[in-house]
Amino acid sequence: MVDIKQRTLYISGVKDCVPTILGYISVSFACGVLLKTAGMSVLEIFLLSLLLYAGSGQFIVAAMFALRTPASAIIFTVFFVNLRHLLLSSSVAGNFCALKPWQSYLVGCELTDETFGLATVKSIKHNPLNFTWMLGVNNSAHLSWLTGNVLGGILGGLIPSPTALGLDFAIVAMFAGILVTQLTSNNRFNKDVVIIAVTILSMLLFTILNFSYLSIVLSTIVGATVGMVITK
Repeated sequence: MVDIKQRTLYISGVKDCVPTILGYISVSFACGVLLKTAGMSVLEIFLLSLLLYAGSGQFIVAAMFALRTPASAIIFTVFFVNLRHLLLSSSVAGNFCALKPWQSYLVGCELTDETFGLATVKSIKHNPLNFTWMLGVNNSAHLSWLTGNVLGGILGGLIPSPTALGLDFAIVAMFAGILVTQLTSNNRFNKDVVIIAVTILSMLLFTILNFSYLSIVLSTIVGATVGMVITK
């Protein structure tokens, strides 16, 4: 009985992740093409998408690798661009009940902007979140990302300019859809709009002040702080 329940929860996570999977396939395909064009082999693309698993980070790697940027500079840049994941993982951790250390590690390592959005929407109706459900979401999302990267690497020579097809915008459209779903699934619409507006204005301000990639992290902190004050 327990196995059947866990299997059902896992499949439910996979189903909930289908919109993200469809978006990831197109975006990761474009990423694989760019990485191949930058000079990486299919094996290197596979390992990068397996171990890094960060859309913005991999696009940055593609651009900097093509320019033969030193590895230390690439690592430093990717680290700061994805520093927001510390905030994402800390936030979603509160929606689970007594995870074991290895479970927390799996959730944190596999978390992305989109799966974080799915978890946030799910937690509104089902709190606390179930680890098996989250595992289904994360595993299917990562597998689709990995598959798209590899296919892009193999077929990269056939598409010289993937951005001309608009594939790089798919991840933005996908996340916008998740955001709209979250806004319409709770009764705090006015508060959420205020938080979004504050975050956007903070992002613009920090960008004008030339905080570079730290603008993402700082504006997220400001938005989260305002959200906490309004909620509490």
